[in-house]
Amino acid sequence: MEINNRINKLRKYLKEFSLDGFLVTNQTNIKYLTNFTGDDGIVLVTFESVYLISDQRFKIELNNLKDIQPIISNEYLKATCDIISKDHLIAVGFEDSIEFSMYDYLDENATSDIVSISNLIESLRSIKSNNEIQKIKKANLIAKKAFDFFIDKIDYQTERSLAIDLDYFLKKNGADKPSFDTIIASGSNTVLPHSTISNRKINHNDLVMLDFGYFVNDYTFDITRTISLGKQNKEIKKVYNVVLDALNETTKLVRSGLPANLLYERAKKILKSNNLDQYFTHGIGHGIGLSIHELPNLNSFDELISGQIITIEPGVYIPGLGGIRIENDILVTENGYENLTPISTEFIEL
Repeated sequence: MEINNRINKLRKYLKEFSLDGFLVTNQTNIKYLTNFTGDDGIVLVTFESVYLISDQRFKIELNNLKDIQPIISNEYLKATCDIISKDHLIAVGFEDSIEFSMYDYLDENATSDIVSISNLIESLRSIKSNNEIQKIKKANLIAKKAFDFFIDKIDYQTERSLAIDLDYFLKKNGADKPSFDTIIASGSNTVLPHSTISNRKINHNDLVMLDFGYFVNDYTFDITRTISLGKQNKEIKKVYNVVLDALNETTKLVRSGLPANLLYERAKKILKSNNLDQYFTHGIGHGIGLSIHELPNLNSFDELISGQIITIEPGVYIPGLGGIRIENDILVTENGYENLTPISTEFIEL
């Protein structure tokens, strides 16, 4: 039923754009529209049919997909052009992210006009169904267990060994794979906003930043917490509380209809009032779902829509002092928001 709903929404856009079909080459978008788990293929959606073109490796899966017309071929683009001709399609849209060689072939061989469309499927994906929301909630619950494990295991390990232990725990408890390389940054490494992991030993009185995301049943969480192994001075605690205030006050703005760029502006204003804005060197967040970065674009003037799931992640990175980032996953609702991340944001000193 959910797949049919997605296809029907796509067909409404086809009608709006005066298209007879839409060609999908992005593999994540193909999975979204068909549940196809293979890593190679093309989908052509028309008003009458959904064609999925792939090769013999995926024949069994293709034949088991519901409401999909499988086309087995090693020449995906030729098979696509054959369908366009056979079905007498006049105008076919395609994702503007395709390689030039694919565009060149279609331009030379398709009997229809071909029309570049930007972020069509991505726009559909940005608004989550209840089923998708429940999957991301479940992913966040697993993240909570993993964070508790992280706290228990942090004592005087290296960043790398702790990341390995965390990866094993997550996979053992229902996660499939990381959606990005886990960041465990300690001490001076915390001032690097996108540090990864090193062989640095986590020492007493170190700040430790954990930023991690894992797919659970195809959908990812993305969470950051900064804690301390031992006590911290008043300056660190003050900075932490300002970042936390930026997180909380920015989150309070979230609702359907809010221009997305206002989130960054709110966080920046709070940090500026505390002379910390110059240390805030990245965006306020991004959409998550089947990918770790997807729509909505929080740097745009586009309005938030109920059902979107975004991260909010203010951070400051002060050379000689340390870096602090706090990040939650937030569901946009009609009149506000729901925080999906069940992990405390209080400053933890172990």
